[in-house]
Formats: sequence, structure tokens, C-alpha cells
Amino acid sequence: MEVGATSRGPEGPRDRNMCTLEVPEKNPKKGQPHEEIRSISFDERDPTKVFRIGTKLRAKHEAILIRVLREYRDIFAWEPKDMPGVDREVSIQRMCVDPHYKPIKQKKRTFSEEKNEAIREEVDKLLGAKMHFMNSYFHMAGQYGASP
Repeated sequence: MEVGATSRGPEGPRDRNMCTLEVPEKNPKKGQPHEEIRSISFDERDPTKVFRIGTKLRAKHEAILIRVLREYRDIFAWEPKDMPGVDREVSIQRMCVDPHYKPIKQKKRTFSEEKNEAIREEVDKLLGAKMHFMNSYFHMAGQYGASP
């Protein structure tokens, strides 16, 4: 058969050069709950600490679950400072940087005052949680004439 010729299949004539591709969804809903959920206050003193439970629980089971979660509230860690005695290495993310590649300097970005304030708040929050660490790549900068 020639290139570009058609053949007959169970679904009728088709072009041999054609194929069907399935395009995946752009935003698959992975990790979504299978039922509706509602937020329950974990700690009355701090409304930001909530846990979410399914709405299909029976009232009896829901009450037991809430009681147990509140009873053992001291084992939950909402922030790194809630984990005294746990090594920081457990929660630190390291960047895999290949020293053989030349660093690329990104252009300076300017932000609106509103965004600058949000950035300051986030940095202050991380500093308060003692989640900062210094990592120096100056040993690489010297190779390329960049100064720290």
C-alpha cells in the first residue's frame, strides 16, 4: 500500500498516516477530597489552626474524632517552632546546584509597595520560625568574575 493511502478498519476507512493522541487535562484534580469537607477549629485561642473533616461522618463519630484530635493537640506541629528537639535538617530543602554550570544573574525585579509589604511579612514570619539558613555560593562566583 502506498504512503498516505487509506485502509478499511472496523470503524470504516482511515488514513494510515493519522494517529489519535489523547491530550491530558491541564489541571487534573489530583488530591481532591472525594466528598465535601468542613473546617473545624482546632484551638479556640488560634482560629488559624483548623482541621478538615468529611461531611458524611455520623454525628457520633464526628464528635469522637473532634474530641480525640483536641485531646492530643500537643502532638500536632503547625510551624517549625512547634517541633522542639526535631533536627532542622528534617525540614530544610536543599538546592541541587551543579558547580560546573555558570550562575545566571536574573534581572532585578521591582514590586509594588503592596507586594513589598507582603514579602516583608513572609520573611519576618520565616525569621520568627527560625527557618532561615545561610548558604554561600561565593566559591562559584569567583570562577566567573562575579563579586558577592
